Amino acid sequence: MALNWPQPGDAVDLGRVDEVLDGLANWCEATALLPDQETRQRLQRQVTAVREKREQLLSPLLIAIIGGTGVGKSSLLNALAGGPIAAASARRPTTQQVTVYLHEDNLLALEPGEWAAAQVRHQRAELLDRILIDTPDYDSVDLSHRRRMQTVLALADVVIFVTTREKYADLAGAEWLRQYREGRLFLFVLNRADEGVPPEVVPDLRRHLAELGFAGAEPLVLSATAALAA
Repeated sequence: MALNWPQPGDAVDLGRVDEVLDGLANWCEATALLPDQETRQRLQRQVTAVREKREQLLSPLLIAIIGGTGVGKSSLLNALAGGPIAAASARRPTTQQVTVYLHEDNLLALEPGEWAAAQVRHQRAELLDRILIDTPDYDSVDLSHRRRMQTVLALADVVIFVTTREKYADLAGAEWLRQYREGRLFLFVLNRADEGVPPEVVPDLRRHLAELGFAGAEPLVLSATAALAA
């Protein structure tokens, strides 16, 4: 059986992907070339795993924003959105619950519950296929905040960890981050750069990240409030 394989650089045609997967599944079932049933079952499991990944292509990208008290998570979320969609306040903590921000045309329905306590619909066209999730402060004295944040972490495709020159040293006690390294992209933001960043901060932050298993991660030094004002 000849399979029409997509070539590198081709646009993703999910119909073709389905055809290839169906062909592989049928071949695994019918071919006499496989040496034993165990090999056949292993290949069938791999095809099933690829099907599950293919389904994820239809899902919006889940972007979780996490960090400690007062690091500017909500301000960064607004900067990512290109304008205010989240409440940011000098009163801390502003984020006391998980809040999901999604486009009004997004068909995904997340029922408010233990982790998704609130939904905000917006009209930002550039975020149609992205869902931003603002999480409670992980360093809160309320332990339920961290529990909700970690539930979101397990679901996220992208995690943006926000810290500041005053808070980054808290990473020394963030061993819980290790269990989430696999299966998602991590970005580390040193926020509030407009207030000044001493020269030793970024190298020290890199060291903390390497100790947590994120060797090579390069912190993004920025100011969310300045980006919003620009």
